[in-house]
Amino acid sequence: MKFCFITESWPDPNEQHICGSAVQVFYLAQRLKQRGHAIMVIVTAGKLPPQEACSPIEFIRATKHKHLSGRFNSKKNFKVIKAACDFKPDYVYQRGKLPETVIAQKIARQSKARFIWASNSDKSGERWKYSRCQLHKKSFKHFLGLVETLWADIRIQSAIKNAGLVLAQTTHQQKQLLKNYGIHAILFGSGHPIPSYAATKANQIPVVLWVANLTPIKRPLLFTKLAQQSTHLRAKFVMVGYPRENNLSDQIRQYDQKVANFEYLGGLSLDKINTLMNKADIFTMSSTHEGLANTFIQACLNALPTISLGHEPEKWISRQGLGVVALDFEEWKEAVHQFINDKDRRYKAGQNAYDFAVRHFDINTLADQLVQLLTNKPT
Repeated sequence: MKFCFITESWPDPNEQHICGSAVQVFYLAQRLKQRGHAIMVIVTAGKLPPQEACSPIEFIRATKHKHLSGRFNSKKNFKVIKAACDFKPDYVYQRGKLPETVIAQKIARQSKARFIWASNSDKSGERWKYSRCQLHKKSFKHFLGLVETLWADIRIQSAIKNAGLVLAQTTHQQKQLLKNYGIHAILFGSGHPIPSYAATKANQIPVVLWVANLTPIKRPLLFTKLAQQSTHLRAKFVMVGYPRENNLSDQIRQYDQKVANFEYLGGLSLDKINTLMNKADIFTMSSTHEGLANTFIQACLNALPTISLGHEPEKWISRQGLGVVALDFEEWKEAVHQFINDKDRRYKAGQNAYDFAVRHFDINTLADQLVQLLTNKPT
């Protein structure tokens, strides 16, 4: 089979700004190539990998566009669309509600391929993504941009409704897609490679870890508040996150200088994050919403218990004994403090997390399941 993947970026070994959807495309495309399938990858925003790292996957770089409408303009992307059609894919795969969704659907239609669209967030099933963001901006200039965002949302939503196969990470996403689009999505999770090493938790002082890009929905300042209110405990609070918003990153760097038990490491590559998780003791989440977060999967695969503030994919954390889901900040803080003081509890939840991840988050198994889903026969 021949797959054409469309993604904003392709993770570089040293890349610090990591897009969750791109990580899943990265792993899935590689596993499908290992199974003998032909792969083309269209990268729309990030850098292409070095030439020596490209083979045996074919890469194309789309033209960068400053404006939203330019990102799905067929005329401006003519060469990319033609090259993809010349590849004659059987399937065109794209994740997330983006202008790239329109391009993917167009390539699939012109090449008579099946368009696979995958949701990547619990907000993926909602409508009017860009228009809602635009309405939150108050200036007249931004109000004029509402026309562009409405047009973008209409095009993207139409492309999703015309997909040949829609995949949802969670049952919540399934329900939202059915409610708002009338789409019966197939439940299909996310995965990572199973580590070839054993987790080593040999810290004299427990390390509490927070990993995400620094954006308002991730609520990183709650973690700095947690560190400030935990100085009486023998524990170290470590934050990793690409500084996407200067205001947030400036505040966090100030905490790094004045809070003794807190350390901000900036953005790190996938490999360095895995190395850090392998040695940490507790993983924390504070997002307002997620999908099936790559960092949660990485934490589980590195035998880390998860203490989450509100968000819980499929109720796995509480039902499978992977950690604790707190309803408010005080409860979240109390749970972290309990795990800091209870090594046996950390170990048990961490082992539960690793065992669960091996069963549910193996990217090799997911690649085989996708092939089986597309061919309707056992792999």
